[in-house]
Amino acid sequence: MSGIWVSGCSTPTVPIHPENTPGVITGTHTIPTTALSPEPAVTPVLKTNSSVRRSTAPTTISINKHFLTIAFSEYNGVVLRQERNLPITIEFFGRFSPEDLALIQQFIQDFNRISKNQKFSVNIRSGNEADLWINLFPGTQLQSIQKNSKGMDQMQYTEYDSMFSDNILFSVNFTEQVFINSDLPTLQRQHYLLRAITFWLGITGDATDEESFFYPGNNEQVNLTESDWKALMILYGPTIRNNLTVSDVKNRMWLG
Repeated sequence: MSGIWVSGCSTPTVPIHPENTPGVITGTHTIPTTALSPEPAVTPVLKTNSSVRRSTAPTTISINKHFLTIAFSEYNGVVLRQERNLPITIEFFGRFSPEDLALIQQFIQDFNRISKNQKFSVNIRSGNEADLWINLFPGTQLQSIQKNSKGMDQMQYTEYDSMFSDNILFSVNFTEQVFINSDLPTLQRQHYLLRAITFWLGITGDATDEESFFYPGNNEQVNLTESDWKALMILYGPTIRNNLTVSDVKNRMWLG
């Protein structure tokens, strides 16, 4: 499986905060809708806003359990979600294609529709004021960043091998920098772009549902399922807040 890295410091050869930042998510995108099949002999299928089909609708209990599975992991024993006074801003740097940016923009629009407590901004923010910087660099540059950081100071980059192998780099001090391997095939690159954002939003665990975007091995899936979106809706809804433990969440969800 491929992976993610986030970094907290720059190297002499990698411009993390360029003066003229490339593409930023702007504009709008129409979310498709689909009618149910008119044939009585065919079981209707549900279509989520991200165009993922399921044969049956997920139940409330299954969604709650799915949330518990993907909101907690070895990296966090309590809820960790983004809580900011203003909409979250994202800046992009590196080898992004128009399709990459369109995919992320669609995700942002879907997230803004389901999230009660936090929104993403679609406005351009110049300079170094972005909340999250997403850098798409070749694998050799990712390796150079990691080696340089380990050789120059005490700030070690954290490689989440159990989740993402070595294609995404996160930093241990959460300085809002993420580096992704641009050498990946298109679907894998786009999967890890979304996985980096959702990890940063607080979805750190692996799903047990094989249809889920967060299921290990689904590294060419670029759409979240209905259950995935509803888990994000729970995370950014009124019931959940930061620093809740698994036990706290179970009590709030009556999962005992």
